[in-house]
Amino acid sequence: MKITFVHRSPWDDFLRIASSKDGWQTRGLSADAKHLLQLVEREGALRTEVNPSRLHLQGKIGDASRELERKLLIHSDEMHTERGTHAKVLVSWSNWMAGMNLDPKHLSLKDAKSKFEAIIGALNAEHGSEGSLPWVTEERRSEVVRDGR
Repeated sequence: MKITFVHRSPWDDFLRIASSKDGWQTRGLSADAKHLLQLVEREGALRTEVNPSRLHLQGKIGDASRELERKLLIHSDEMHTERGTHAKVLVSWSNWMAGMNLDPKHLSLKDAKSKFEAIIGALNAEHGSEGSLPWVTEERRSEVVRDGR
C-alpha cells in the first residue's frame, strides 16, 4: 500500500484535480472500478469489508478500489473493523470535501495541474529524483521531471 500525504497549502489545487474526472482518470477503468465508483458516489462512503455479492462486482473489491485510488477518483482510509480485520473506507471526493468544508470548483483545472507540475519539477531538481504525475503524458514527462513545466 502507498500512502500519499499532501501539505495543506495545495489542497484546493489537489482536490480540483482529484475531483475533476479528467480523461486520464476515467480512461481505461475496468467495469468493476466504474461500478464501484458509482456506488461510492451514490452512498458517499463505502467500507470494503461489505459482502462483495451485494456490490455486484465481477472481481475483488480490493482490485477495483486500488484502481480508483491510483486514478485519484476516491479518498480512502484504513480502518480496523469490529472483527479485528483491516478494511478500507472509500469516500467520494464530494463527501470528503463537504466534511472538510472545502469547494475547489472555482479553480482552473489547468492552473491546478500546472502548480503540481511546478512542485514536482522543483522537488525533482532539488533531490535528483524522477517523480511524476499521473496526468502527464510520456512525451511531456521528461520536461516536467527536469524543468517543472
